[in-house]
Amino acid sequence: MGLFVADVAQYHTILLQVSTVLSFLLITAMFVLFADLLPKRVAMVIPESIAMRFTSLMLASVWLFKPVIWLFNLMADVIIRAFKLPNQRDELITRDDLFAVVDQSAEQGELGAH
Repeated sequence: MGLFVADVAQYHTILLQVSTVLSFLLITAMFVLFADLLPKRVAMVIPESIAMRFTSLMLASVWLFKPVIWLFNLMADVIIRAFKLPNQRDELITRDDLFAVVDQSAEQGELGAH
């Protein structure tokens, strides 16, 4: 027993580094699995059921975080004004722009005969 404790004490620094890396990788893998991959797969298989189950949770989240979102938008507006940046984007689409998009889509075969 005494020999093992001495070995651990001797390799304390390397064991600490290895355990830190391993725990980081484990937590990251679990997060990706449970927070990203599994929910997407379940939602793809049974989308209507998932949507109906989480509607009330989504509405509660919107209600709960609305003041926080309002505050962040206010801070962003202050920063935008401080740097004298435009607050809105000009979204004018000309007739020629629309024709160009339709022509390109037709050339690529994305428009079907309806």
